[in-house]
Amino acid sequence: MEVIITHVNADFDALASLIAASKLYPKASLVLPGSTEYDVRKFLELFPHSIPLLKPRGINLEEITKLIIVDTRLPNRIGKFKKLLTKKDLEIHIYDHHPSQEKDIKGKVHRVVSLGSTVTILLSLIKKKGLTITPLEASIMALGIYEDTGSLTYLTTTQTDVEMLTYLLKHGANLNLISNFLKQELNKEQVSLLNDLIKKIKKYVINDEEVFIVTVSRKVYPSELATLAHKIMDMEKIKLLFLIVQISKKIYLIARSRLKKVDLNKILSYFEGGGHKSAASATLYELSLREVKRRLIRYLKKEITSEWVATDFLKKKVRTVKTEDPIAKAFQKTKNIKESILPVVDKERNLLGLVSCQDIIGAYEFGLKRSKVSGYTYKNVVMINKKTSLRKIKMFLIDYNISDLPVVENGKLCGLINKERIIDILKKASYEYKDFFQEKTDKDNLKDLMEKKVSYSILSLLKKIGEMANEINYNAYIAGGFVRDFLLGVENYDLDIVIEGDGINFAYKFASYFKARVNAHQKFNTAVITLPGDFKLDIATTRVEDYEYPAALPKIKKGLIKEDLKRRDFTINAMAIQLNAPYYGNLIDFFGGKRDLDRKKIRILHSLSFIDDPTRIFRAIRLEKRLNFQIEEATENFIRKAIRENLSALLSPQRVKDEIILILNEDKPFKAIKHLEKLQLLSFIHSQIKADHKLNSLLEIINKIRFDFEIVLVSNKLKVWLINFLALIDDLNDYQLNEIIKRFKFTKKETIIIKKTKEIEDKLIDILTTAEEKLLNTYLYHNLTKVTFETIFFILAKIEFLYYKEKSLLAKKRVMSFLANLQNIKPLLNGEDLKKLGVKPGPLYSKIIHSILLEKLEGSLSKKEEEIKYVLDNYVNF
Repeated sequence: MEVIITHVNADFDALASLIAASKLYPKASLVLPGSTEYDVRKFLELFPHSIPLLKPRGINLEEITKLIIVDTRLPNRIGKFKKLLTKKDLEIHIYDHHPSQEKDIKGKVHRVVSLGSTVTILLSLIKKKGLTITPLEASIMALGIYEDTGSLTYLTTTQTDVEMLTYLLKHGANLNLISNFLKQELNKEQVSLLNDLIKKIKKYVINDEEVFIVTVSRKVYPSELATLAHKIMDMEKIKLLFLIVQISKKIYLIARSRLKKVDLNKILSYFEGGGHKSAASATLYELSLREVKRRLIRYLKKEITSEWVATDFLKKKVRTVKTEDPIAKAFQKTKNIKESILPVVDKERNLLGLVSCQDIIGAYEFGLKRSKVSGYTYKNVVMINKKTSLRKIKMFLIDYNISDLPVVENGKLCGLINKERIIDILKKASYEYKDFFQEKTDKDNLKDLMEKKVSYSILSLLKKIGEMANEINYNAYIAGGFVRDFLLGVENYDLDIVIEGDGINFAYKFASYFKARVNAHQKFNTAVITLPGDFKLDIATTRVEDYEYPAALPKIKKGLIKEDLKRRDFTINAMAIQLNAPYYGNLIDFFGGKRDLDRKKIRILHSLSFIDDPTRIFRAIRLEKRLNFQIEEATENFIRKAIRENLSALLSPQRVKDEIILILNEDKPFKAIKHLEKLQLLSFIHSQIKADHKLNSLLEIINKIRFDFEIVLVSNKLKVWLINFLALIDDLNDYQLNEIIKRFKFTKKETIIIKKTKEIEDKLIDILTTAEEKLLNTYLYHNLTKVTFETIFFILAKIEFLYYKEKSLLAKKRVMSFLANLQNIKPLLNGEDLKKLGVKPGPLYSKIIHSILLEKLEGSLSKKEEEIKYVLDNYVNF
């Protein structure tokens, strides 16, 4: 039995969704699980036999096999049907538009969309399938949309709601009937027009200002046209809008603005119209839509002008440096200046790049006084000319996170512009400067994309983090690799939560709610929460890191989110998503990380990044190859600079080992290893290691073999990096191998695996490739149980590399037999069983158990009774 239900105290959207769902599930019965709102009850009294509703008490819950739930996902809102949720064979389908909550019901079909009403979701499916609806059904569904969107005025209203309402009106929705149950509504003409207007919006950029113009023809004049203009501006977040509507031979021009510098009264005076600075209108005769639009754009170009250009803010006298200048000389020029950068020029004052004052000071304090400025210069810089508008200057300074802009004419430096200078000049001119440079990050809000792409469990967790942060007045963010991978469409369950406040305090409060464990690290203001199910959550306090000398471990102090992101390695890892309301879903991107994702570039945040932490060189290469990105030119130059300074030699072998392990854990590590060799960093492991054809082949074979045997390794945690490492060191002799083991301080277990593999390699290859038709299982078992899976898979790779396909297949067959069968064979009898059979306790027990194992490996003694008989015959009654 199929049943469609909604929530108790049903409103019109609930009722409408029931009816809409019945179109998609024609065999299902419709049930209201409880009471309804007053207006819904009155409506049902008006049409007592038109809607086939059943009462809950007439339904046998045991007979229900499919439950369709609309307009809710909360168990406590579905009445007695809540009892069904524990039924194992019940199939649940859900249609809802409400925000997610922790206790939401999950369904096999789970269609949850952020729209103004649930019936809109269902109507989209009905329209797509071409299903028919009656005028009464259309009226009820329209009531659902009108009610839940506040007659299309609520901020949750979407274009899809408007489109579906238009669709319903075309199918006979009765506005007279609807008006009896709603206090405010748009008439049929207004809804249809609103839909048309939204579809026909066109954006123009006129003198750096975004202008939206809509042209449309109608047969009759629609009332409340101005109201529709406001609705469009609210729904589409528009600041300057012009509606050009033709009615017969008349054209109505409606203008609305939220920009103080635009005077609509003056603009529409060209059409003999007028009004106010922010709202005006005109009525035109004997002109075409095309002509009105053409004239409007011409007048806008005249009236919307750039009041300020780069020349107005230019500081001509600025300090500069040359590429060959030593850091010590550049350091002197950083004293007592307001600018954060120094232009790098040649003798003719041609701009060659920029160098950060902070990087110069950092290099000086690190003791790199003799290094040349060229090693810290950014060559690919944003520059403007004297006529660049204030709007573009603002865009560069804020959106591109640029502190100072060089102004250039014909390649020569004219001077610099920065925020402080602009504000000072605007202030003196009585220009509206307040919040002009209010720091904005990337404009994207990712809420809707998160609803679609992030798993329900993770999304619920993130929302709860945001809610709890609000309760204690903290700001909460998810940052780093999760954000990067989310934007790339890649799953990542490594949740790096950053708290503006006290991360440890937050961790304990959050853990108490979930009855989770907390492991706090006071020194770093971080904590790890282990949730039920052993899921781990990293919590950190936003912080600043200071490095006392190259490759030093950082000193930690609290900071803001921008400072926390600035300390990170690359721009694509320096993004965050805010988790608490009202900014939930906002992308925090101060450093152009999203832009670099789109460009597929790996870029550091400052030129001292590799000097602060040379392990970032390894990370850059790993990310480049994993993501199929490219290390951008300046970053590659800074890598080479750090290598020339021999900073990698300052790293502890353990930190290098950690980075190498991460590289070797990649599915295809060879390209990264080859890049390390190109940069002469592979010799940091050992000078005799070569990234040659043999290594490439072995690594590719290892990756393929891992997936070939994946089904029999479900319960075994394989150290992929160790298998790949065995390939990396395959050509080294024992002395060279011991050098590496000693230097990188491999664990005892790792050392045993490495040495054992070298020791037993030839023997295992011979065992696995021997031409004997039948190799004794006991012999195979005896040798393979002595080594780890890592050794076994490396040996298989060596066999495939060295021998013909036939030998490789034979070896794989034997390993598969061992993994799938032999390794799992265990005697069924134990010491207690032997005691009951009359065997005296002692060393004989081990001998008997082992002999049983040998018999079982060769196919005998499959049952416990057979093992008992074997013991009695050979050890008790013999």
